[in-house]
Amino acid sequence: MSRHALVVNEEVVSFVDCVVTGATPAADHTVALRLAVTFGPLPEGWEYAVAFVRGRLTPATTVLDLGGPQEVTTSVSGLGESAFSWYLGDFEHGRLPDEPLVVHAVVPAERHEREVELTVRVDGSFRRPRFPVRRHLDHARAAEPWTFRLTLPADHAAAEPKPAAAVPVNGAIRLCVAADIEKYSRFHNLEAMRAQERFVELMRRARAHAGIDEAEVDRESAGDSEYAILPAGLDETVVVPRLLAGFDRAARAVNNDLNDHARLRVRVALDRGLVTPSVNGWVGRSTIAVHRLLDSEPVRAALADHPDRDCAIIVSDTIYQDVARHGYEGMSPGEFSEALVNLPNKNFTERAWLHIPGN
Repeated sequence: MSRHALVVNEEVVSFVDCVVTGATPAADHTVALRLAVTFGPLPEGWEYAVAFVRGRLTPATTVLDLGGPQEVTTSVSGLGESAFSWYLGDFEHGRLPDEPLVVHAVVPAERHEREVELTVRVDGSFRRPRFPVRRHLDHARAAEPWTFRLTLPADHAAAEPKPAAAVPVNGAIRLCVAADIEKYSRFHNLEAMRAQERFVELMRRARAHAGIDEAEVDRESAGDSEYAILPAGLDETVVVPRLLAGFDRAARAVNNDLNDHARLRVRVALDRGLVTPSVNGWVGRSTIAVHRLLDSEPVRAALADHPDRDCAIIVSDTIYQDVARHGYEGMSPGEFSEALVNLPNKNFTERAWLHIPGN
């Protein structure tokens, strides 16, 4: 079934359809995949402003090009990767059309037919048009992703594919870091693109301050957020304190010459645990827990309660007990406050610790 519910805070507000309309070979030894996304009607007085469509191909398949409908402002990310996205619309001008939004992704052709799985997630932001743009705005997401099994046509003149690197099957204890930008929806498209660039730079600077080799970081990005799995075998007594300090330094550096509207304020979550690479991401308790911490009310409130600070950090009880409370690298336990993260609808309740750098 292609129709899924659009949900805001567990409440269904509409629906969205997503279908694959074609996998077409081209003369340049590529295949164009086309998706049609159709949003259902909203409650009276509301209209769609932007849509965010994310895709992932399994087995990993490099995307060579991405595009959207000509009549809709479109920005894309993920070229050269197997996870990619389209950002459709503009908060400042107009509304999304009622007809289907058709997007495409171009991938290399191979000499033989091949089966791939395309996973798609769709979010939509909507507003009341008679009010200012940045007021009366809400954001909905499809209640579940779509999974399409596709057969990519053969191109007998295509180059032979290179052998894929083996995927490690053994897990390892890794530090997991999740982060996102506060109030990202305030940006129009060009501002959002610059915000993404600054956000990527902020995350890179923070890791560099901790002495982490960027080439060994496994990253998953989605516009206003990033999930990173750090290399195995790190000395956490050094890396964790420097990483927390690095977020503060990096945020201040990135925001140094920005006004209040452009300034980035970020939430960050850290956890540690056994994670294992799989065909569509990573498997392990900490990969889920770190996102629950990031989305929790305590860290959101901490950032809101400190408007003069650029970031709020929440760490798992494991990291606090093993590292933070022992004062490594000059870290003080007094810089942390205890918080209970309770998400009954997600069957998640854990103790965590909040840190406001520079507070």
